[in-house]
Parts: sequence; structure tokens; C-alpha cells
Amino acid sequence: MYITWYLIAHLIFLSVILQYQQAHSYPKRKCRNWNECKKDECCIRYSSTKGYCKRRPQKGHRCKPVLLPGLRDCPCDEGLTCARYKTTRWGLKKHRCERLRFDEDEKEQRYA
Repeated sequence: MYITWYLIAHLIFLSVILQYQQAHSYPKRKCRNWNECKKDECCIRYSSTKGYCKRRPQKGHRCKPVLLPGLRDCPCDEGLTCARYKTTRWGLKKHRCERLRFDEDEKEQRYA
């Protein structure tokens, strides 16, 4: 019984610290759209309320594939794509921002 309460207390403590760190790790400017943020940032919104500017991941940085840009996460910086580079032994997929690359045949088809 003691071990259970001990673990619960530690989990609560860790979650509070992580939330505090997330909230204070990057100075946040309020925004309504991307035009109000710097060039290397996007406007993150969780609902219809005002959002905040967050830095877009750069080359080599970890990222999450974004279906709706500005909803919870920024897409990679301009000219980069979020590509899977690793799958863990538990099946988790890890992504990072990389430059777009085309092979010669694909270039010809794309720009023909």
C-alpha cells in the first residue's frame, strides 16, 4: 500500500514539473494567425481562443507529422519535411525534419 501511494505521489510531482517546464521553456507571444509570428515560428492554437507563437522544428530536430498545421504542433521549417528515421522495438515511430530529396526520375516526372 505504501509503495502505491509513493509511486502516485512521484507521478503527480513529475507531471507538475513537466507542465511547469513546458509552460516556461519558451517565451510565448500571443497570436491569432501565423502572420503575427516570426518567420521561423507558427501560431499554435488549441481551440478558438488566442494561440501562441512556437518555433518551427529545424533540420535534424525531432518532429511530429502534422495533419493540421497550427493545431498543437508546428510543421518543419520551410523546405523541410517530417520524415520517419527510426522505429523502436516497441513499434513507436520517430521522426525528424529533413530536406526533401527527389531522385532523377521523380524530378523528370514532377517537372515535365
